[in-house]
Amino acid sequence: MKRKIAKIGPSTLMISLPNKWAKQHGLQKGDEVDVLEQENSLLVHANHAKIQKTLNIHIKNASAFLERVLTRPYIAGYDELCVTFEDPSVLQKINQTLSEGHMGFVVVEQGSRSCTIKNIAEEYEEDLDRFINKTFLCLITFAKESMDLIKKREYAKLEGLRNVYKIIIKFGRLCLRILNKKGCKNKKNLPSHYELTAAYSVVRSIMHSGNVLISLCANLKDLSPKTKIKPETLRICQGAVSLIEESYANYKKHACLETFYKYKQKMHSLKEPAKKILAKGGFPDALIVSKMLVLREHLYPLARYSYFPD
Repeated sequence: MKRKIAKIGPSTLMISLPNKWAKQHGLQKGDEVDVLEQENSLLVHANHAKIQKTLNIHIKNASAFLERVLTRPYIAGYDELCVTFEDPSVLQKINQTLSEGHMGFVVVEQGSRSCTIKNIAEEYEEDLDRFINKTFLCLITFAKESMDLIKKREYAKLEGLRNVYKIIIKFGRLCLRILNKKGCKNKKNLPSHYELTAAYSVVRSIMHSGNVLISLCANLKDLSPKTKIKPETLRICQGAVSLIEESYANYKKHACLETFYKYKQKMHSLKEPAKKILAKGGFPDALIVSKMLVLREHLYPLARYSYFPD
């Protein structure tokens, strides 16, 4: 859209805000907006405007899809969900789902066939960097502990790591919610979409990596302690864990291009040893290595978006 520039006084130039956009963000006379200069562009952010997004949902029964039905509006940034249902057992499932994976969301009103869910912890949404760090560190803990149990052949204990996985997903969803609601600070003079895309990709990659690891744990938890893993398989596992740790270090310091290329080389170095193990086959080594290769693919965005060009 185009706006004509008006002159107020001897030197002040003024343009009007689009009325639809101002109403959407609850802006009124006297409110403040953030204005960011980027080369020949001005970005206007209504960061301080508060508007409650409400959604009506009907849930038939407490099926496996219930979590997804609640998660999508949570990540999208809705602050209030008005839920109706037919099966009373849905309410118990809703409470369990919210407590396990949706920070800030609680049932504030309930009836025999309905409930209202609200976000009661907006303060969480002011600290994106902190929660991305927490999500990253939980993934590192998950990876190191799972590989340690595999080395020790304590396979039955792998199921106990599910709680760490749930924390990764909980923190990850919160990060995605914040990004959808408020975006992220532009720390460098980059195109406006770049850091938002980068942060979103990093969080999604962390969550996908957690999915791969919990899947591996589920595959191995029933193995006998007598089941041995080949040393070359364990080396690939350790290489993947090291890549996760290194990706976090690069994310924290916004690694240079040279560091990014070195990271890519380490990723590629896992491929040939993995191919040899897969060619030989055999359980559980082939399974473990195939999971590590999938994990490796999810680690690439962690490397790619940890590099911010100067």
